[in-house]
Amino acid sequence: QLFPNIFQEVSVLKNWRANDYCYEKLKLKTRQAKPRTSGLTAILDYETDQLGWAGLSGVCDLLEVAGDYIDIAKIAIHHALMLPHDYIKEKLSIYRDYEISPMIGGILWELAYAQDALDELVVHINRLGASTIELSENYVTLTRDQRLREIERLKKHRLNVMYEFGRRHVNEPLDMEVLEAIVKDCLDSGVDHIVIEEDEIDLLEETRPDMLDELKGKAWFNTLFFEAGQWSFPNKHASMIKRLGPEINFCNINPGQVMRL
Repeated sequence: QLFPNIFQEVSVLKNWRANDYCYEKLKLKTRQAKPRTSGLTAILDYETDQLGWAGLSGVCDLLEVAGDYIDIAKIAIHHALMLPHDYIKEKLSIYRDYEISPMIGGILWELAYAQDALDELVVHINRLGASTIELSENYVTLTRDQRLREIERLKKHRLNVMYEFGRRHVNEPLDMEVLEAIVKDCLDSGVDHIVIEEDEIDLLEETRPDMLDELKGKAWFNTLFFEAGQWSFPNKHASMIKRLGPEINFCNINPGQVMRL
């Protein structure tokens, strides 16, 4: 092992709750146990920024405290390719030890798409030992046929897929019929969850908040993840929980914000 001390620490930390005390009246509200189907939290592993460190030792410290509340860890931007690959393998293994699904972020998929390197990306993901990837259209635009073909490519290699709906810097509110058609296509193609891009949510809050209420009534609401900006935490997150309920799925949560969320 490259980091034997860290792995020894992880094996100890996994048993922290074995001797928790229970009381008749003194209790907190409980959450659905893993694997959860709603109220999911996906963190954004950015390595290091102003909101928290997530190197190997940082991940161990984080998961010691907050591992029970994290379901997915997205390896941000190009880090799964840019950082040492053995290091990424170790990090993914630590997340899995805590029953957290590591996911390769959609920006790396978009880079591979622009470079006509999607087959090589699949090879790279398999070599890292990752099993989930985000397919996004932040900076690329796919036709329906292209979208379905790319999902099929990933599923053929036994990868779990999370699709991100929406673009950055949007000027018009999303079309509910378009979203519903894409959600149906994705779910029919074996996609696990659909992310709603943060900029799409911001515009809805400003111009069509009623459409957020409409989303809550959809049969596929629990398949959605909502991006809420790290810099608007916690006010925006609290308002979305109040509007959409405590079982809302959030993504791109900074590691340092998990416990407060």
